[in-house]
Amino acid sequence: MKKFAFLILAILPFISCEDTETNDVALQAKINNRLYQSTEVRGSLSDEGLKIHGSNWEESLTLNLSSLRMGEFVINGSSSNNAVFSDVFGNEFNTNPGGEGLVTISEVDEINKTLTGSFNFSAVMPGVDTIYVSRGVLYRVPYGLPGLPDPDPDPDVGDDVFRAKIDGNPFEAIVIVSGSALGSIGINGGAGTSSIGLNMPDTVEPGTYPVEWDYSAVLIGVDYPEEETTAGEITIQAHDPETQTISGTFWFNTTNHSVTDGVFDLTYDAL
Repeated sequence: MKKFAFLILAILPFISCEDTETNDVALQAKINNRLYQSTEVRGSLSDEGLKIHGSNWEESLTLNLSSLRMGEFVINGSSSNNAVFSDVFGNEFNTNPGGEGLVTISEVDEINKTLTGSFNFSAVMPGVDTIYVSRGVLYRVPYGLPGLPDPDPDPDVGDDVFRAKIDGNPFEAIVIVSGSALGSIGINGGAGTSSIGLNMPDTVEPGTYPVEWDYSAVLIGVDYPEEETTAGEITIQAHDPETQTISGTFWFNTTNHSVTDGVFDLTYDAL
């Protein structure tokens, strides 16, 4: 079976590095010569200070600051202020030691519990490479109450679910990106350096469909560089186009791996 080009890859946001503007919660920056943009971002407070963590389905960026306040935080390679970037290959670049930079918090909204600012830094993976992060933007990033992780009051209600087993090992998506466009629904669940993508018509009704043509599934990641899907099924248990909710199960085999016990239950966006 030939490889599929997934809608989900087409609907992910592509934004120019030139004069980038956003009106949504955001953490983004220029990593060397490309744009990095988080799909999920939040800040949390602890006795050690403020942690701002952003991630998308394949990479993450973390800023650790000594406190929550307006002002500048110098990163000099040995201070309590530091930054970490993890790329799609699992490489981790750290400012401690050997890096430097500056984080500026320009606004702290204590009523809505959000912060806005900017950042830049250089980070090192010893003996491998150095990355340069510039034009970093923090925009209306939510942060939790002091000493609290700002938990979900009811984690079993209203949360998207995407999980499966890869060669018998549990896979629970941390970041789920989904949307409908051009007559298809694309779903991508990512965790660490691995992700699973599904694609189906936006008119799909409850039933079981073989993985072929308009119904496709793919396994992506550092450990799965050239995987061709050979067989599989997607079962739709419920789909409401008006509320844009869909749930179901799936399994599929690739050239060298097996994905089983797949489950999804989520709300998707119309793009």
